[in-house]
Amino acid sequence: MLLVGLTGGIATGKSTISDIIRENGYPVIDADAISRNVVDYDRAVQRSILKSFGSAVFNEDGTRVERDKLGEIIFADPQKKKILNAIVHPVVIRRIAAQILWNVMSGHVCVVLDIPLLFETGSIIWLMSEVVVVKCSAETQLSRLLMRNPDLSREAALRRIHAQMPMETKVSGATFVIDNEADGDFEGLRAQVDAFLVRLQAKASRRVRCVGISCAFLAVGLAAVTELTESELLELRKSDAWLPSEATRRCLVEGIPGPETLPCLQASDVAMGAALGPNNAQDPIRSLLARCYNSESKADNQRLVITADMVSQDLDGLMQLLKEHWYHAALVLTHRLLTSYGHGFDKVGQTSARLTPLTAQLWLLRLSLLKRTQQYALMNQELEAFGTLDYPDVYYEHAPHLYPGRKGPVHFTPCYLYISSIYFEPPVAISPTGSMVPFALRLLYAEAPRFIERQSEALDRLYFLAAVVARLISNLENGYTEDGSVVCPNENYQKTSLVLWRHRECRIYSCCLSIYLVANDYPSAIETVYRMISRLEPFGEHHFLYGVLGRIYLKFGDLESAERMFEKALEGSPADAPSTRSQRSMYRYVVSAFTWSCLTISSQVLITRLCRYASAMLLIADGRFNEAKRLFREVFDSDPSNVAAANNLAVCSLYLGQLEEGISLLELLTTPKPPVLGSPQPTPPLLPLHDSIVSNLAVLYEVESDRAASRKLHLLERLASVPGERLHARAFKLPLT
Repeated sequence: MLLVGLTGGIATGKSTISDIIRENGYPVIDADAISRNVVDYDRAVQRSILKSFGSAVFNEDGTRVERDKLGEIIFADPQKKKILNAIVHPVVIRRIAAQILWNVMSGHVCVVLDIPLLFETGSIIWLMSEVVVVKCSAETQLSRLLMRNPDLSREAALRRIHAQMPMETKVSGATFVIDNEADGDFEGLRAQVDAFLVRLQAKASRRVRCVGISCAFLAVGLAAVTELTESELLELRKSDAWLPSEATRRCLVEGIPGPETLPCLQASDVAMGAALGPNNAQDPIRSLLARCYNSESKADNQRLVITADMVSQDLDGLMQLLKEHWYHAALVLTHRLLTSYGHGFDKVGQTSARLTPLTAQLWLLRLSLLKRTQQYALMNQELEAFGTLDYPDVYYEHAPHLYPGRKGPVHFTPCYLYISSIYFEPPVAISPTGSMVPFALRLLYAEAPRFIERQSEALDRLYFLAAVVARLISNLENGYTEDGSVVCPNENYQKTSLVLWRHRECRIYSCCLSIYLVANDYPSAIETVYRMISRLEPFGEHHFLYGVLGRIYLKFGDLESAERMFEKALEGSPADAPSTRSQRSMYRYVVSAFTWSCLTISSQVLITRLCRYASAMLLIADGRFNEAKRLFREVFDSDPSNVAAANNLAVCSLYLGQLEEGISLLELLTTPKPPVLGSPQPTPPLLPLHDSIVSNLAVLYEVESDRAASRKLHLLERLASVPGERLHARAFKLPLT
C-alpha cells in the first residue's frame, strides 16, 4: 500500500489537484474537510476550544465555532495556533487513519492524503511513500487568496501566508513538485498530474502491498500522535542520545546540507531469491536433509518449512517469523518490507530512500539476521551504504519540521527479540533530539569487520564508539544531560542514564573481548575485563566478571590465578541469592566469546551451584575429571535447566572413558518432547538447543564407531522435526556440499 501526501501553501491550488486525482480513480482524503467537521460537530473538541479561546469564537447560541473569528486569533498569535493544533490534530489524525483503513479494506493500492499542514505537524509525513507539493509564487498566492476572500484585508492575507512554512522548505522536502503558477492552465496541470500518476503506478507495481502500517496505525488508537508525557520524553532522551562529529554538528547548527544516508539493499528481490533458492530451500536444515537423502521430496516430507509467503507481508508477519525462529524467511521478508519503503535495488539517490526511525529499526533487524545466518559479506556490503552513521540526516535536529515537539507517530507493542547478541527494539516513539540510529546498529556496524577477517578495523571502530560513549558518560557525571547542552532535570534521570550508558559501554568492551580471545591475546583480554569491572563496580554488578577472568586464566593454564578469581566472583553474595538481571544480561554478552564449552548459565543457578561449577572447572584444568564430573552432576541434578553443566558432564564422561553415558546424556538433551495436544509438531527438547551440544554429540558418535554418519543423520532427522532454525547446519558435522 502506498500513501501519498499532497500539500502546499494556502491558495496554491491543492483542491484543483485533488479533483484531478479523484477523476483518475484514486481515493483522496481531505484533511481540511475532516478538520472542519471536527470543529463543527465534535463536542469534546468544542469544549476544549471554549476552554482555551473563550465564548467569543462561538456563534450566538454557542453551538458552532465561528472559524473566521478563530482564524483571526490564531494567525495573529503563533502560540494560540499551537494550542488549537494540539486540540484538533490528534482527532483529525485518528479520523484520517480510519479512512486509510477503510480504503485498504476496499482494495485500493494507493491513497492520497490532502493535508495542508503535512510538514508543519510532522506526525505522519514519515509514513508517506511520496510527498507532492503544489507551488506557485508568493504574488500569485496573495492574489488568489484575496480573490477567494474579498472581505479579507491585504495585511490579514499576508499574515495567513507568512504563518505557514516557507514554500522553499516544503519544496525541498518533496518527492514531486507540481507548478501551478499559471491561472486557468488546466491542461498543463493535468499533464503534470498524469506524469506523477504514471510514476506512482510504476512504483506500486513493484511494491509489496503492506497493509500492516495502516492497521497498526489504527489498532493502537493513534495515542502516539498526542504529546508525550515529561517522563516519556526523558526516557527517549536517554536512549536516543548521541554526539555528532564536529563537521556534522556544524551542519546541524548552521543548516548546511551534508551527505545523505541512503541505505540500499545489495540485490534485487529476484536476485536474492535466486541466491537463496526456492522458498522451501531457504532453510539450512531442510537443505542439509536434501543433500543427505539426495531427494528433495523426501526432505520436504521430513521437514516442514515456514516461508515468508506463508505470513502476512507486514510487521506482524515479521514478528511471527522471528518468534518461531524462521530466520531465513524473516530475512526475505525484511528485504520485501525495505523495498516497499524505497530501499530496494537501484534506489540509491532517490529521496524516497531516506532513513526514518522505522526503517532504521528494520535495517537493524535485517543486519542482525544476516549476522545470525552467517552471511557476513552481505552484511558488511549493506552496512557500507550507511557511511559512518554520522551524516546530519540521522539526527532528529536535521529535520525539526518532521519530528516536532517530541511527538511519536507510532507505538508498537513492546517485543524484544534477542538475535545473536543484538536487540531489535520496535520503535516506541520519535524524539526531535538525538539520533534515529539505534545504539545496537552502531555496535553492529563497529564489530562487523571482524566477521570478514578485519579484526583491527573492528577494534578501531569499537574503541571510537567507546570514546563517544565515554564523553556522554562524562557529561552525565558532571551533572549535564548526555549531549552536555543542559543540566540534568533531576537526580534520578542522571542515575538511570548513567546505568544505561555504563552497560552500553560494557557491551562495546565485550565485543573487543571476543576479538582478543579468538586471537588468543590474553593480556589484552584481561585488561578489557578489568576495564569492564571498573565500569560496573559502582553499581555492584561486577562480581561475575571475576568469573570471566578465572576462565581466561584457565585457558592458558594459570590455575592459581583462576582459583583466586573464582573466589572473588562469589564474594559478598548470599548463598541463597539468584543472579541479578544485570548479571544475566552481561553473561549473555560476554560468555559468547568462549569456544571451549557451552556457557549459557541459567538465570536460576544459585550461588552454591556456581561454587561447585567454578570448582569443577578448576578440576578439569587440573585433569581431575572424576571429581569434576561429580560436581557437574550435583549442579545438573539441582538445576536440570543448566545447559553448561550438562554439556561439561558429557565431556567429563568422554575423558573418563564412559562414552555411552556421555552419549546417552546428550541424546536425552536433544530429543524433542512429544507434540502438545492439538499441535502437529513436536516441541523443543528439555533444554534449549545449542550448537555446542549437537556438535559434541556428533564428535562422540565419531569417537564411538564407524557408524557415525548414520547416527548423525538420525540426529539430524530427530531435530528436523523441531520447528524453526534453532541450530546451524554445521553443528551436525555432516558434509554441507
